Amino acid sequence: MALISRWKLNDGAASTTVLDSAGSNPGVSQQNTNLLSVFGPIENRAISFNGTSDDVTVSDSADYDFSTAFSGVSWINPTAVGDNDGIITRYLTAGDKREWAFIITGTSGTEAKLAVLLGNSGGTDISQEITDSVVISNELWYLVGFTYDAGTIIIYVNAVPIASTTTGTHVVTLNNEAVDLTIGLFNGATYFDGVQDDVRIYDSVLSASDMNQILKEGAIKMVRGRYDGSGLPKDRIINR
Repeated sequence: MALISRWKLNDGAASTTVLDSAGSNPGVSQQNTNLLSVFGPIENRAISFNGTSDDVTVSDSADYDFSTAFSGVSWINPTAVGDNDGIITRYLTAGDKREWAFIITGTSGTEAKLAVLLGNSGGTDISQEITDSVVISNELWYLVGFTYDAGTIIIYVNAVPIASTTTGTHVVTLNNEAVDLTIGLFNGATYFDGVQDDVRIYDSVLSASDMNQILKEGAIKMVRGRYDGSGLPKDRIINR
C-alpha cells in the first residue's frame, strides 16, 4: 500500500500551514494552527474545528486522481454531530465537481452514521453508502476509514468493517475534477464540529489488518474499563 498524504494535524504553529508528512500537498487552515491545537491520539496534538468556519483545504492535485482504488482514514471526536459534516472530501455540487466525500450523515441519536458519497465520470450521478449499525456519538474518539475498489465500498470503525447499505447509481469509475480536498468541510457548506487527527489518503485498498495497524499507531489504551470496539471516551485514554 502507498501512503499518498498524511496530515498529522499536530502543527501547533503561528501559521495556517498544515504539513503533509507523507507527500507534497500541505493544507491551509482557516486560523493559525496553534489556536486550534488540542490533545489527540497521534503525537499528543490534533486540530479542533468549531463547526462553523474551520477546515483545512488542500489544493487540487493529480495525486488524488484515483479511478478505481483508494482509501481514506481519520481519527475523529465530534463535539456536536451535524447532518453532512465533512470528514475528508473532494466534492462540490457547483460545476458537478463531485468526486468523493466521507461524511457524517444524520444529526443525533440513531441517525448519526458514516457515509461515503461517490460521483461518476460525469460528476452527476451519485452513489451513497451509509453504515447500517454504527452510530457516531459526541465526545468519543473513533478511528474511521473507508476503502473504494472499483465500486465496492467498505466503511471501517475502529478497524472493524461495518455493514452498510448502498443507494443511487453504482459508481465503478470515479470522477476526476479540479476540486480541492477538504478536511472538516463538505460541499463548501457543512463543517465538522469537533477534533480530527492523523488524516491519511492511500492509493490502494487497505485491509482490516492495515486498519488495525493504524489503530495501534494511535497508541491508545483504556485507563479504566475495557475497550470494546465502540467509541473511545476522551477522558479514558492515554498515549503509550
